[in-house]
Amino acid sequence: MTIAIDSRWEIMLDALVREGRYASREEAVTEAMRLLEDREAAFRDLKASIAEALADPRRYTSEEVRDRLRQRREQLQQAQSAAE
Repeated sequence: MTIAIDSRWEIMLDALVREGRYASREEAVTEAMRLLEDREAAFRDLKASIAEALADPRRYTSEEVRDRLRQRREQLQQAQSAAE
């Protein structure tokens, strides 16, 4: 597949390769797509969690909500660290 990208992204890709962070432009773009895929999956999970919460008739205090959000953030950070 061939894609066209803005010149600013080409400059960035070239710099990343020149600095040795990636072996090629293709490798850098593949990593970018992997990160986008992860972000989209996290967004889908968030949407599902919101839908589940809206469907749940139980009510939570603000402290309970903060605790659950804190726990979820920690889980996501751990998963992200494990993926790296």
